[in-house]
Amino acid sequence: MTIYEARDGLTTDLHESYPIGVNPRGARALDRARPDMAIALRKRGVMVDAWKSYAGTRMVAEVPSGLVVGTTRSTINEMLYDEVRKHFERRIEIKWGHRLKSLDLLERRLVFDVKQPVIDPDVARTYEEVTVEGRGARVLACDGVWSEVRAFAENHVEGFKSQVTPWGVQFRLLFSKPGAGALAPYLKPENHYVMSGIYVSIIEGDVWVLALGISDGLPAQTRELLLATEATPERVAALRAYVTKRAPLAAPFLEEEDLGLYFGRKSFRGAIVKVNRLNLGEWGVLLGGTYGGVEGGEGIRERRREGRWREEEVV
Repeated sequence: MTIYEARDGLTTDLHESYPIGVNPRGARALDRARPDMAIALRKRGVMVDAWKSYAGTRMVAEVPSGLVVGTTRSTINEMLYDEVRKHFERRIEIKWGHRLKSLDLLERRLVFDVKQPVIDPDVARTYEEVTVEGRGARVLACDGVWSEVRAFAENHVEGFKSQVTPWGVQFRLLFSKPGAGALAPYLKPENHYVMSGIYVSIIEGDVWVLALGISDGLPAQTRELLLATEATPERVAALRAYVTKRAPLAAPFLEEEDLGLYFGRKSFRGAIVKVNRLNLGEWGVLLGGTYGGVEGGEGIRERRREGRWREEEVV
């Protein structure tokens, strides 16, 4: 098997990831990939006892769990990558820096833009076009919500239809320093919290993360602040005021430096995708993330809708 990945390498920095919950079905999938991976995950993650929703300092709802392990996307990626390197290095080859440009269903051919080594940091990075012959192979298209493969299918596969519904919200992250839990002992590591559009949870090493939801319906001035890319003193102060108002129980976690680093991080956005078929000419198949198992999240309505769509596709 050969995996073509657009990124230069695996990113394991927690600050470049975001919190997720692995439900029992996800844990079983890990164990099917390699025995005992779910146990290894529980050692690194934290079992979520409950999701608690707050309005200010008042709890307004609670959803018990005890079945979902809280972790991060980068942790799962790191665990899977380590298993590949340990046990499947001869059978699975990863080609980094290969971004899919186009594919030809009739000729069974894929074309990639491949990043070339940086020789001069002052010169823009260059790419080389590389063609991969895929006759006799099968293509698993895992290229994300803005999939090039799906775009190709829409234009070249008769009868193929897709519907993309943007989330209408993006997320940007604030991280505490290790040991910040002592500053807010009333927040428990085994719970995850939803606080007026801010998702609060522990990740690893007593580092807490605040995922700020930036919806399309927020006032323009608020969106401008939360999406700004330069940390001025005025913006840092405004961000502290915003977090203190929305999530007063979590605000003590954050120092001035933590708030300033927020403005240098990317935001995460996505969409729900519905397709009328997954199989592309018995050569390719579209694969994507299944609907989430985190009942406490604010996107549960969208996740349930996505779940119905996927059931229709498979049946």
